[in-house]
Order: sequence, then structure tokens, then C-alpha cells
Amino acid sequence: NQSPWRVMPPTSLARAFAAIMDAHAEQRCLGWRALPGAEYSWASYADVKQQSVAFAAWLRQKLRSDAHVGIMGHNCYEWFVADLACLWAGLCSVPLSDGWEPGVLEAVLAQTQLAAVVCTPACYARVASAANIEGSSVALILVTEGAGLPRRAGRVECVGMEELLACGGSGCATEPCLVERETVMPHTILHTSGTTGLPKGVVYSDGLWLG
Repeated sequence: NQSPWRVMPPTSLARAFAAIMDAHAEQRCLGWRALPGAEYSWASYADVKQQSVAFAAWLRQKLRSDAHVGIMGHNCYEWFVADLACLWAGLCSVPLSDGWEPGVLEAVLAQTQLAAVVCTPACYARVASAANIEGSSVALILVTEGAGLPRRAGRVECVGMEELLACGGSGCATEPCLVERETVMPHTILHTSGTTGLPKGVVYSDGLWLG
């Protein structure tokens, strides 16, 4: 049997990913261990799609349609869900390195004009500080585990991402309302390491990935 993504017209990355995730809905997608050596916990493709779709619907309510969203911290389940949510919502994702030297994060936030940042608790203080400097357009910080964190950091609203994912999509959209995007629109901005100066952002469009 031909795989569905081989026969569907590759009109957008979102449609390609949606078809792949539907085709493998009940299979294992992401796994993690609570402790080293412990058994893996698994989320199926259907689980990941449902939560990322719900998160995408929430982002569309909070952000402009051309917003850029930063994602910072170690690899984790929420990181992947946030990146997929940006894809469904037609937003541009911007991975941010947690190893950048002081001052670099502030410069990248200003360069990319981020409207929101998803981060892990370990990165929260740095992100909150950078988001409040002059020239920053960050208005929203989403922390992967936000229990006990303040609701505001200066002028920036803070939300615990686990609160949004806990419902698993209850009361939210369960299928992506895919934003139709032109192939030249930015899908993600990837930065260099910055070893020779400030990191330089490389813009990837939908068309580049589809080509």
C-alpha cells in the first residue's frame, strides 16, 4: 500500500504532517522516562496531534496571525507539542539556545520580534528578564511546568503550559484548522551558534521544506 503522504499533494507542511499523524494515529510517537532506567511512557500520534491542535487554537486566540514564537530549553514533550502547534496555527517558530552567552538572548528576541516564548522552568528567569528589556515585543511566556510561578513577570503574562495540555483538548478544537500559507512565508528561523559574534538567523519557508 502506498503511504498517504506519498499520494497527497504537498500543498503545505501542515497538511503533510496531519496526514502522516493520522496514518499512524495509534502508534507510538514520543516516549520519555521519569527517571534514568525507568520504563518509558508513550504518547501516540493521536495524543500528540490532539494536544498540539488544542494548543494551536489557544495560540491563535492570543497572538496575531503573523506572530513569531520562541521555544527554549532541553528536549521535552512540550517542546515538540509547541513546535507542532505553531505549524497548525501558521505561526513562525524560533528555537532558542539555552547555552547562549548573556546578552545574546536579548539580541535574538529583538531581531526576531518574538510575541511569545515557550520555555522550561530552568530558562524562565532568563526569558523573563530578556522579555522585559527595552525593544522586546514578548508579551507572553509559556512555561512547560508553570506550577508556583507568578502570573506576570513585569509587563509580560506568564502561563503554565501544563494547564493548557491537561485537558487534552477538552473544550478545544480536535482537528487542526490549517492556516493556508504561501510557500514564501517563514516556517521557522534557525540561528547559528554565535561563536563568531551574535547568532545569525536563517529563515526557512514552507516552500524550502516542501521542495
